[in-house]
Amino acid sequence: MLGLDGIYTQIQFENLPLVRGLAASNGLDFVPGTWVESIQIKKGAGSVVNGYESIAGQINLELLKPDEADKFFLNLYANEMARFEFNTQFAKKLNKKWSTALLVHAANQGIEMDHNDDGFLDMPLKNTLLVFNRWKYFGKKFRAQFGVRGVYSDVKSGQKSEYENPYKVNILTNQFYAFAKTGFLFGSENSFGVVTKYKYHDHKSSYGLTNYDADQHNVYINTVYSDELKNEKSSIKTGFSLNYDSCLLYTSPSPR
Repeated sequence: MLGLDGIYTQIQFENLPLVRGLAASNGLDFVPGTWVESIQIKKGAGSVVNGYESIAGQINLELLKPDEADKFFLNLYANEMARFEFNTQFAKKLNKKWSTALLVHAANQGIEMDHNDDGFLDMPLKNTLLVFNRWKYFGKKFRAQFGVRGVYSDVKSGQKSEYENPYKVNILTNQFYAFAKTGFLFGSENSFGVVTKYKYHDHKSSYGLTNYDADQHNVYINTVYSDELKNEKSSIKTGFSLNYDSCLLYTSPSPR
């Protein structure tokens, strides 16, 4: 990503905040490549129309749309490091206005490997499941998209299990994401849009003898009114946004 995938870059999913808060440590790990339709990248401070957290740049991911995606897609992957992936999608146009899509990603890496014999795993053991369901309505004066996404990720690393009292790293992530995007068209020049998002992120981890746990709730609301000026070469946009975070962090010693 040209060095843009960092904490000072605003990473969005179709102009909705995606990677921030507790999810910043995961980056784009929870966005399978088979789900991505296109990526827009902007270097430098971005427009506040889609948020005010861009310092070094913006990355906006456009995922597969229900009315444009393949009706059925299946992708299987395996490599010599004992990593297995399963990707599939189903898309259906219900009628001229409604369409829906279901996207699923599962990955597993369950065999301990230590090729350099240093006692530590070469690659973390992982179990990941991502499910995304979205709906789209395309009318003449009103348009909307809404959907939900669930994430389960279990990562284990550290020393091999054959050691007595091994140093272990365990990270368990559960995430729920719901969004809605609605737009009203007033003629060919004026429009009013409202986007809302709710995300719950549950993080449980242990590093050796210490537990690091956290919970985060995030609510995001953004409204934009757009009007083209009479010369048809300029437009004006106005609105307001709300980004609310509630986060609880705590640590505790873990028993052997």
